[in-house]
Amino acid sequence: MKDSNIGIKNNLNKLYEDNVPRSVLDKMELAFNEIREMKDTEIKQERTIKKSWRRPLVAAATITILVGLSFCRPVVAAVKAIFNINDRGIERAVDNNYVQNNSSVVEYKNIKISIDNLVIDNSKLAYGVSAEFKDKSMLKDGDRIYFQGIIKNAEGKVIDNSLSDNQEVPNDYTTIIGSSQEEGSFNKEGDKYSAKTLLISPEGMITKTSALKFEIKNIVVFKDNKVVNNIAGDWKLNVKIDDKFWDVKTVRYNVSKKVNDVEILKAEAGTTSLNIKFKVPGRIDENIAFSYIKDDKGHVYHIDRDLSEGYEDGYTIASTNYSITKFDNVNNLKLYINCDDTDKKTKKEIVVDLEREK
Repeated sequence: MKDSNIGIKNNLNKLYEDNVPRSVLDKMELAFNEIREMKDTEIKQERTIKKSWRRPLVAAATITILVGLSFCRPVVAAVKAIFNINDRGIERAVDNNYVQNNSSVVEYKNIKISIDNLVIDNSKLAYGVSAEFKDKSMLKDGDRIYFQGIIKNAEGKVIDNSLSDNQEVPNDYTTIIGSSQEEGSFNKEGDKYSAKTLLISPEGMITKTSALKFEIKNIVVFKDNKVVNNIAGDWKLNVKIDDKFWDVKTVRYNVSKKVNDVEILKAEAGTTSLNIKFKVPGRIDENIAFSYIKDDKGHVYHIDRDLSEGYEDGYTIASTNYSITKFDNVNNLKLYINCDDTDKKTKKEIVVDLEREK
């Protein structure tokens, strides 16, 4: 299904890029090309701000996150400004106080790094990271920073990796993350850089754990989309997560009218996303990326950046997220699945009615 995989990625990119200004995309592409040309600090394409699509994820690794919980309204307002990540699901979580203010800080090589705030559920992890430089000369008048490293759960399992191919990665490396999106800026004084990162699990495999371990190995400094400095180091932050994030009662949806040729394996809304998993016969082509949902108010939701898809025993099994949350109080949904068959050369759309579980 190699050709189909490429097609799915291209279609997901198109959906994503339709909502991002061309000037921003051009800047992202220039930066990506510069990273790709680096020799000693090569960074994998799928871990940059470009969106990616991956094949079915192998292991059900667990995830975690942060400490110092704070749910007062002023904090929520401040975090909303920081988490301007262009993600409706994250915004809905913050609106409903599902955000954590963190105070985890580490200093190494005169650079102080902190994990500032966090939003998490089974489908998404968004967090803020800041780097404060005592010696501004290290920045080489740069205008942007990229952080390379790994994230582990409390048991030491690697769940996300942005290290280059020539850097050591533990043998038990797995990932549950399908795509990432990052952006940031310097403060007025030019000595502190703050970024926000959104990580997405299309299979909704972010599960409960007591802590998240951040290990930052490289700080890559850019100027005009060119690398001007690569600062190697070892910044480690151990961040605990409050149980409140995991004590959320999700909203489940069931099929209200049976439909042939499709089986809904999961339809569950959390604080940031509605995670859908379905099974259809045949080898479905790349147009599956254009499957969408319409709610009972007429709102349309497209796939949220990522899709996990595979073929097994004559069936295509796909899993993805839509930016419908439990806070939207939606009772009825219609799922429109593009089922164009690669082998049979047939085109088909299946409509599934979903009803909120009472």
